[in-house]
Amino acid sequence: MNNNCPCWQDPRRPRGSWQLRFFWFLETAVIVACLRLLSSQVVGLFWAPLSSFDVIDLAFRFYISFFSIAIILVELELPAGCLRPHRGAYTNNNNNNTKTILFPLNFGSRGILYSFVGLAAYTEGDSAEILDLHYHHHLSNEERFAYVPWMALLIEFSALPLMILGFVYMLLGVCCLQPVRDRLEQQYQDHVKEYQEIILAEYQELHLAEEEEEQDERKNNNERTARNDKVADAKAENP
Repeated sequence: MNNNCPCWQDPRRPRGSWQLRFFWFLETAVIVACLRLLSSQVVGLFWAPLSSFDVIDLAFRFYISFFSIAIILVELELPAGCLRPHRGAYTNNNNNNTKTILFPLNFGSRGILYSFVGLAAYTEGDSAEILDLHYHHHLSNEERFAYVPWMALLIEFSALPLMILGFVYMLLGVCCLQPVRDRLEQQYQDHVKEYQEIILAEYQELHLAEEEEEQDERKNNNERTARNDKVADAKAENP
């Protein structure tokens, strides 16, 4: 083990294949898109007076925000109860009762859900644009042409990437790439576990060597002290 080499520069450290990194890139893009969509829903509440939103608008924003948070949990592979248990829970039976999962785990069904959420949010942006122009009905035609509905554009540009990624996920589902992704991920996790075991064994070996070195040094110091004491005693007896 090279003590001068940081762990992230260790050539033995697993880094995943380029195929697995491609899947990681898509999952990261979905998370970023959902964060943008979630921020657009929250910022919109402060963009206009709360009284300008009716119950339907607030409920729509709540559902979009809820789905955005749930999608983030799904892509992070975090256990969240019925939202997203551990991968493979849908095949485990407990007392002949199949566990219920609210969110799908395969690419195809997730792609349908993601594209639907993105399309719904994009429709919300169109509605916000119409509503924004309605509140500015006093503007002239030239001013309306030059006016930019920033809130509507924020929602639309936040929803568009999620909608596109949903279509990409559906394409991956059609190509049956979910088992490929799971197999690559399992292989990577196995390599990470092996690497961690190797590092732990090397650390324990290094720690044991340091303890032995300390014991040898302590033994040598004791012997040196004993010899010095004998020499001092001999000089005291024979001045």
